[in-house]
Amino acid sequence: MENSNNILVMFQKIADEEGKTLEEVVERAENMLRLIDQPLNEEGRLDYVERLLREKRIGPSQADMIIRKNHIFHDEIREIAEDSKKVLYNEFGIQIPDYTLVFDPGLNPKGLSVGTGLTSWIDQTISLPSEGLIQIPIIVAHEQGHASHMEESQLFKLLKEKHLSEDSVGYDNIRNKAMNIIDGWPSFISKLYGQFRDRRVGNIKMYEQFADEIYAFMALFDSSQKTRERKGYYEGVRKFEDLFNRRGIETAKYAAYNLMNDYELSRF
Repeated sequence: MENSNNILVMFQKIADEEGKTLEEVVERAENMLRLIDQPLNEEGRLDYVERLLREKRIGPSQADMIIRKNHIFHDEIREIAEDSKKVLYNEFGIQIPDYTLVFDPGLNPKGLSVGTGLTSWIDQTISLPSEGLIQIPIIVAHEQGHASHMEESQLFKLLKEKHLSEDSVGYDNIRNKAMNIIDGWPSFISKLYGQFRDRRVGNIKMYEQFADEIYAFMALFDSSQKTRERKGYYEGVRKFEDLFNRRGIETAKYAAYNLMNDYELSRF
């Protein structure tokens, strides 16, 4: 009974703030719950939720809840990957190579996580969760950013040489000195695509916020573990954002594809 009274007090406060009646606010909440609980078809789940966002019938939190109950499956994830590839090329001139998409249940979200992705230049694959949450466009674009970097950058040209010559010490040394570039560039690309997708659903900055939350979590994890292993995600993305804001996309692309270590990036 006490919980019910607290909810009514909260609804009344919302009604007062919005200049609406209590009945209107309660009806809106009930409609929201029905949307969240409604099972979706296997196809077009993200499209459906984005339409609700454009119509302002739900917000980002509700969109996340709906998709957590109705994971996005392979065909729609493939469509997202194709869309991301086209947007990144047409809007920013970023060429995404034709790596094969692989769906791995081991990358699926667990608990409050959003899932992860993996990219390999060795077999030219991008591995993605087989069940995507609403953050899947961010994961897709991030991995495509890795693929682009692996095929276009001078840094990966050298890393590939070290790998093929089985110089693991040299490989690790080069990689460890360039983590802001290696992880920062795809993180930056994922935010570019997220911002573009946000404009489609009404400039709500949902995907951009999701990306920020993912990379902030990396910083929190490093802090709690007293490590610096994930610094590229949160330090590197800020460096590329700064370059982009000051000097444009071509300068950011030049840095990603031609600089060889984080010191060069910091001085660029």
